[in-house]
Amino acid sequence: MNVYVILGNSGAGKSAATRALSGRYHRGVKQLNIRNSPHDFFIQIRSLQEIGMTAQDFIQQMSLYAIDNILLNLRIKQIRKRSGVICPDGLSYINDFISSNWNIRGITVLNVNAVPTQLSQVTSNQIAIPNNLNLTESVIASRIRTAWNW
Repeated sequence: MNVYVILGNSGAGKSAATRALSGRYHRGVKQLNIRNSPHDFFIQIRSLQEIGMTAQDFIQQMSLYAIDNILLNLRIKQIRKRSGVICPDGLSYINDFISSNWNIRGITVLNVNAVPTQLSQVTSNQIAIPNNLNLTESVIASRIRTAWNW
């Protein structure tokens, strides 16, 4: 499984960036052209923490789809749901994906000055986009496509 991750805190523009990259407004499968070649992607708009889904549950859910690529959003920091459940930080999810032999192909971190050092060894296709809320969605998507070699 090839995974592309957009990380950010609440209000960082993760969902807007994902919609700009995929043209999709709800989770599901969509064909994206990567380097002029069509690829089926599962698009997860809301962060897994926001919907209260564990990495293991997401991995199991994705095994039901006949796809090789995922574009998803994660929060940088852990969050506490209203129910009291604590959802781990984005790096924990990424480590669980790697433990399941998923390949992290691209990481973008929004509204920060640099990619956190813990993520620097995960993939070479990474970018931090500081002050992204001052940029249009198309500019953000263009920067992500360039960083991810799309």
